[in-house]
Formats: sequence, C-alpha cells, structure tokens
Amino acid sequence: VSIISSPFYSFMTEKILMYRKVIRETPFQFEEFLRLSFRMLKVAIWKILIFGLLGVVIFIFSFIPVLNLVSLALSYFLMAIDSMDYSWEVKGMEFSERVQDIFVNKSFLFGVSLAIAFVSLVPALPLVLMPLAIAGCAEYFSHSDHTLSKGTCYGKS
Repeated sequence: VSIISSPFYSFMTEKILMYRKVIRETPFQFEEFLRLSFRMLKVAIWKILIFGLLGVVIFIFSFIPVLNLVSLALSYFLMAIDSMDYSWEVKGMEFSERVQDIFVNKSFLFGVSLAIAFVSLVPALPLVLMPLAIAGCAEYFSHSDHTLSKGTCYGKS
C-alpha cells in the first residue's frame, strides 16, 4: 500500500506546502533535481538503517510483557514520524534537521500517534484516514518555523 500511496502523499504534501507558501514552485531544473535526489537518497539510507534497527527492537519488545505496550507506542510514534516525513522531504530537509524537528515537535507527533492508534482500532480505517494524518502534518509544518526563505520544492535556496 505504501508504494502505491507514497507518490500521492508526496504530491498532496507539496501542494499543501505551496498553498501555504512554505515552498515555492520553481521551474524544473535537471541539475537541481539530481542534487536533491542524491541528498534524499542519503536521507533514505539513514531512515532505513534507523527504522530497521528500531523495528528489530520493537519486534523483540513485543514478546516481553509490559514492554509490548512500549513497542506498540513506539510503532505508532514511528507512523507519526513517517506522516511528517513527507513535509520534511518536500522541504528538502537534511536528516539532522529532521531529527531536530522530531524533538522540537515531539508533543505534536505524540498526539498524531495517539490519533493513529485510535483509528487503528477499526479495521481498514487507517487506509482511508492516513491521507488526513499526512495532510494534518503538512498543515502543522506550514505553521511552524519553516519559512519560504529556507527552501523551494527542489531544495534549499
């Protein structure tokens, strides 16, 4: 499902951030596109390593009483981070900036993770409502300290 929905989520996030003037629409430039693609590839590799490691920890914790609740909370928190990640990616933020943003906005991300947890109680409802979570994260991102001068949709100015 994620492979199919990711391009839609990215497009939706980009349009929200353009509408809110967090990023500006720029003409397509191949060199800038390649530079951003390689930078995002580096971020994606970091995400794979960290999410993979956290996934193993969460999996192990899920078999231990009491820690299984912690693993459940961590998995929902990771889903909230993943929802916000579309905004970070469209903005062209580096991995270290994303980590900083997680700590700055941890209470918001905790709230998103609670919402995802409650929505997950109804089978198949997350498939329908995840676009709202991602749009909500983009809207929140547009109201936080991410001004237009810090970047365009193809990277930093």
